[in-house]
Amino acid sequence: MAVRYDTDEERKLHLNVIHALADQYRLDEDTVREIYESRLEVLMGGARIRTYLSVLTARHVRAYLSRQRDTASLH
Repeated sequence: MAVRYDTDEERKLHLNVIHALADQYRLDEDTVREIYESRLEVLMGGARIRTYLSVLTARHVRAYLSRQRDTASLH
C-alpha cells in the first residue's frame, strides 16, 4: 500500500510517528507501518485539513495495538 504524501515534510512526520510507535510497542517498523498507513488512508479520505492526521492516526494505532496486546494476554 502506498500512501501519497503532499510534501517530504509530511512523509518524514508520519515516518517519525511510525518509528516512535514501533519503539513504544517493541514491534517491527514494517508491521507498524502497515497498520499505520492502512488507518491513515482511511482518515485521509475524509480529511479536508491534514494538520492533525499524524496525531489521530497514532491514536487509532495505539488503540488497535493495545487491543491486540490485551487479547493476546487473555489466551
